Parts: sequence; structure tokens; C-alpha cells
Amino acid sequence: MAPREVAERFSEADRQFVEAFEGLEADQLDGMQIKLPFLPDPVDVATAVGFRLNEHTLHSWDVFAAFEPSATLAPESVALLIDRLPFMVGMVGRFTPRETRPPEPTTIAIDTTDPPRQYELELGDSAALRPADGDGSTSGSLAIPAEALLRLVAGRLRADHPAGDVEPTGALSLADLRRAFPGY
Repeated sequence: MAPREVAERFSEADRQFVEAFEGLEADQLDGMQIKLPFLPDPVDVATAVGFRLNEHTLHSWDVFAAFEPSATLAPESVALLIDRLPFMVGMVGRFTPRETRPPEPTTIAIDTTDPPRQYELELGDSAALRPADGDGSTSGSLAIPAEALLRLVAGRLRADHPAGDVEPTGALSLADLRRAFPGY
């Protein structure tokens, strides 16, 4: 298809997708499982729609950032996606090569703003993001806007599209974190 035709068909397909879910009753939505080709097991509707929102949010940012280097992710999407990030980090960690992560297992504390969250990011044989337990066993920290953390994990927190003064302290540099999350 020509680019214009792709855009026109996308808009129509997207509208139909949303209308299909909106047309379902609550009990149908609660019991529905959707098989996504990149996951081993079917997922519930909230997870499937979360993947769709993630794609829309990141690809919209791709377009905006092409024209405005300081573009950020849509705040309303960030508020919905930030709590899904631990699942995404685990999934991304399965698909990225081990050599993109630090040679020794490393855990850093992450504090986000807008909305505020506290996590621990572990990079080693895999990648894991979990709510912070506060035991102090981290080897560094990162204070970062939530939207920038979402872009980091998606490989979109590049030097040409920074998020202000974001620089970790301790064991990992921003370059290390960018290397650990090359993008999906």
C-alpha cells in the first residue's frame, strides 16, 4: 500500500478495534483471553489493550520527536503504562542479548516523578523491574520522570531525545542503561 493508504486504513482498523471492545459486556471482557503471537500464553483484555496503548504511545512519540526533539510521551498514557512497566521490562529482558547488560548482576533504585513510583531495576542474566522493597541493597540510583523511564525501556531515551538532567549515580551510567535497553 502507498503511505497515504496505510494511514487511512490504519485509522479505520483502529476505530473498528476500539469499537469491538467497547461493544462487549463487562462479563465478556472479564472472561476473554487473547492470543498474541509474541507471547506463549493468551492474555486478558487489559493486557492486550495495554500492549496496544504502549504501541500507540511510543509510535506517536516517534512522529512528534521527529519534528520536536524535546517531545515527551502523552501524560495520560504514561499514567496508565507506568504500572505495566515491570511486565514489559521482564519481556524485553528475554529478547535482548545478555551482552547488552552489565557483566556483573547490578541492581539500582529508581524513583520516578509524574507519577511517582519507586522501583528496583536488576540487570544480570535477565532484566527485572520490581517495586522497591527499601532494603538498601542497591548499588546506585536513578531519579527520572516516568515518561522518560518508559522511553528508556523502549530504547527511545537517546542522546538526541533526552529527558532533562537524568543521570544515574553509582554502578551504572546512562550509557549502560541505554545499552541494556536497545529498543523494541
